[in-house]
Amino acid sequence: MDSDKQNGVYTYFIYGAYDGMNLMALGQYIVDSADILSFWNHLPVLYAVKTRLSALDLTQKLRPFFDGRFFIVAEIDSSNMNGWMPREAWDWFKTPAPTVKPSSPPSWVADILGLPKPQS
Repeated sequence: MDSDKQNGVYTYFIYGAYDGMNLMALGQYIVDSADILSFWNHLPVLYAVKTRLSALDLTQKLRPFFDGRFFIVAEIDSSNMNGWMPREAWDWFKTPAPTVKPSSPPSWVADILGLPKPQS
């Protein structure tokens, strides 16, 4: 069992019918919410998140962002994954989630979302 599971943290992929929805609002929730301990989004509109929420609870939190559009929350087993991605992606999946949400997003997230950069 990996350390995330031992700590009650689950890793999920979130994917859905994004056409016409407010992706900025969804992205802001993922970045700001204490529900999401860590996230990864290097493939367009496919979010990987680490959270203590169950798939059902996370679905309930996401439902307003999708406003009736189809979407899926699927648990990921990081011990049984394969594909072609940058090393940073594999590192993220293998690295345990922080115990609490960091107070500000990394600077690359701020750049992507047009947010103020965290102070060093």
